Amino acid sequence: MDRVAHSRIAIGLGLLCLCWGGGCARVQVPAIDPTGASIFSGQSTTLAPFDGPLARWHREKHAANQGLASAPIGQAPQAPCNPPLVAGPPGMQPPLPQQLVVQPCGAPLPVAPPIAAPSTCQPRELPPPPASSFAPSCNEKGMPKSPQLLITPQRIVAPVCSEVLLAAGICGPEGYYVTRRPIEWMVAQDGVGQIVAIGKESPLGVSHLLRGSPDKLGTNFALAHTSTIAQCIDKGTPDPSDDVNLGKGQSWISVTSPTEGTSYVTVVAPKEHSWETRRATATIYWIDAKWTLPSCRFARAGEKQVLTTVVKRKNGDPVVGWTVRYEVLEGPESDIGAMNQRSIEVKTNERGEATTELLPRSVTPGITTVGVQIIRPQSVRGDLPQMVVGQGVAAIRWSAPGLVVHSVGPSTVEADGAISYRVEVANTGDIPSPGVTLSYTPPPGLTVLNSTPAAQPFGQRLEWRLGDLPPGGAAAIEINCRATRTADIRSTFDARNSAGLTAQSSVSTRIVASALSVVMTGPESVEVGGTAQFRVEVTNTSSAPLTNVTITDNFPPGLAHSERQPSPIVRTLGTLEPGQTGRFAVTFVVLQPGQHCHRLDVTADNTTGASTRGCVTGVAPAAAPPTLSLRMDGPSALEVDQAGSYTVDVSNTGSSKATSVIVRLEFSTSLAPREATGGRLEQPGQPGLTWQLAEINPGETVRLRVNCQGLAADQRAVVKATVQSRETVSKIEEYGTRISARAPAVPAPVPPRNPDPAPAPALPARPAPAIPAEPAAGTLRVTIAETADPIQEGRNTTYLIVLRNERTVADRDVTLTIVASEGLKIVGIAGPTREVGVTPDGRQAELSPIAEMRAGEQLPAYRIEVQGTRPGRQVFRVLVQSARDTAGQTVEVETTVNMASGLRP
Repeated sequence: MDRVAHSRIAIGLGLLCLCWGGGCARVQVPAIDPTGASIFSGQSTTLAPFDGPLARWHREKHAANQGLASAPIGQAPQAPCNPPLVAGPPGMQPPLPQQLVVQPCGAPLPVAPPIAAPSTCQPRELPPPPASSFAPSCNEKGMPKSPQLLITPQRIVAPVCSEVLLAAGICGPEGYYVTRRPIEWMVAQDGVGQIVAIGKESPLGVSHLLRGSPDKLGTNFALAHTSTIAQCIDKGTPDPSDDVNLGKGQSWISVTSPTEGTSYVTVVAPKEHSWETRRATATIYWIDAKWTLPSCRFARAGEKQVLTTVVKRKNGDPVVGWTVRYEVLEGPESDIGAMNQRSIEVKTNERGEATTELLPRSVTPGITTVGVQIIRPQSVRGDLPQMVVGQGVAAIRWSAPGLVVHSVGPSTVEADGAISYRVEVANTGDIPSPGVTLSYTPPPGLTVLNSTPAAQPFGQRLEWRLGDLPPGGAAAIEINCRATRTADIRSTFDARNSAGLTAQSSVSTRIVASALSVVMTGPESVEVGGTAQFRVEVTNTSSAPLTNVTITDNFPPGLAHSERQPSPIVRTLGTLEPGQTGRFAVTFVVLQPGQHCHRLDVTADNTTGASTRGCVTGVAPAAAPPTLSLRMDGPSALEVDQAGSYTVDVSNTGSSKATSVIVRLEFSTSLAPREATGGRLEQPGQPGLTWQLAEINPGETVRLRVNCQGLAADQRAVVKATVQSRETVSKIEEYGTRISARAPAVPAPVPPRNPDPAPAPALPARPAPAIPAEPAAGTLRVTIAETADPIQEGRNTTYLIVLRNERTVADRDVTLTIVASEGLKIVGIAGPTREVGVTPDGRQAELSPIAEMRAGEQLPAYRIEVQGTRPGRQVFRVLVQSARDTAGQTVEVETTVNMASGLRP
């Protein structure tokens, strides 16, 4: 026996020396499941090694070589003297048992986070729980002076088939855990559950050789000693926050149960003298359930919502008779259940479902949060009390249009003075507000002069139909009125939409009497460049003289003072006696077309002022129509088969542009055209030519030339020219040419001996020469610009296409073909020529040809409106062809279409 004992002592001392000098490798225990489904997985867990001097030296040297700093494993120990309560009666919030409780068989048990109102309907992502610490310093106030056995957790709820880790240690009088003290673990036989594993208590298991522990003697009994090492139970994941830290002086076991019930785990320190402090007990409540809470959702405000919680067993069977408690926490006012309560408890039915209804009290947009608690009833045997086993939050985001009216106006105004109101109608909701209408009935003593936009009268009531307002959109109305008498008035503006939503805003104004009266008259309209004279009368309506009467006139840029005074014009009338009227005039020059209003204010000492406004509409002078004239020139005489050149000058002698000009030449049968500049035969074989000119500017002359050939003798071969435009009627000019027969040629003498010569072969008919193409230096230049890039999906942009003939000669039959990529759709075309057709998908369009473009001519811009229909980089392409460039040229631009903003569930 002595030899064996000495051998054990020698081996133990050797191992201790080895641990002290070289450190201890991490202890391997069953690894904690990183998914949170169970405490232990099929892998192993490494515990923190013993930190001996040689180990520290080796680690620091290795860290220095690698550029790393030496740091302890795990977190600083914390006291577990007051472990969290994890099971309790309904209404109590359970903690997050992911730190200790997991489920290796079946789906993970959902555990509700603390109740909190989310800002949106997206699920709240909780931060990972910190590493569980079972290594407290235990030196808290109120600790007993004698050693005390502590166990953590003391009470916990866990799903069946999972493992629960329990840790215990003896807290000494100095406030530190005591090492190498024997403890015994026992699971009560009258409950469920058994011990799965027991933790290490020394480096490399030396305690097995020295004292034969730890040792699991059965499924419900184990012997151990408080450890001499600090341990970090690693779950095998790269995230250190899910590790479990154990300090020196602690021992741990894991317990599991395949069935529902309660496990009572008692730990005893047999060598401690105090019976009151040498034992501790932990209670584990095992449940077999998993559940699905109501999901977050979007809903129309005012609509009833059904909330359903489903509770099932691990094998998928429904759980019947459990209680689900719903409670409205915050957000727009809502009730739960048929009795319109703030909270309700519902039993799960035969399908494991607990269903209730959420009834909003209003159509206000916002988020209503509903707290959900799953309550397990007391077991039939009484070993499991009623308890909250899970909880969560269901968030319902109510979508609704909003309608708000804001109105602004003066608080005080003089009688017969002007009052201006600004009313803004806004949609404060998150969906469009349809069919918005603003109505206003002027109170007595107030007359509406005009408004922007114009109102529709319905008797005394005025109405503005604003249409649909998008989310966050607003519409503003300016209303100009006149106060007709002294009174306290209140203007009320009412808005409503087609869904029945209403809003209202009011402005109160006091109309006071003034000792001044001002009347201004003037013309309603004046031609631009003309003068508008406004006559003003200022009267003292009081019984006392008014001194320092001053007139101030503010006028807009569309008007100019006849004496070139800048705005405002200030003039002093001096003193007005009672009943006296001062008269004067203000003259303006109208500079721009449109309505222009000026405001005249009159002030005096010791009284309120008076104001009035005068408006005049500038009318653009009527443009004189264009005047087209023709001048022709050519040969006065020709012989048969002789060619002659004719010119036609088309001039615009008016003051406005002539557009869509058509020039037509007709020829007598004795005269045929052979060559022309840009003309087009009306019909093949017919002696007629036609020119189509886009426009002729004032003072411009266009010369046309044609070469003709005499065909037969004619005393007066006529060339008839006709010109007309969109603005003018036809005008005709003629030019005559005498065509004479060619003198016969003298035949050559023929020797009489020879027979008559054979007749000369007939000459083939001479084809009419084609119209020659003049040398074309330069090209047709096409430029494209866009009004918006990028654009949102569903929004529009406009392409401006400018076409310029940079050749030195005219070009004709110019055509444009527009092609858009799949993410664009043509929705509108405007320009010098009309569209021939657009394909059904809106991606291609052809424009009617331009008859002729003169050298250096630039056409007005084409405006092609396009809608973005698909996000991405899109291409807009234009093909231009003409008689001088049949192959054509292509110009393209790229436009970015971004994804549209909106509600997503």
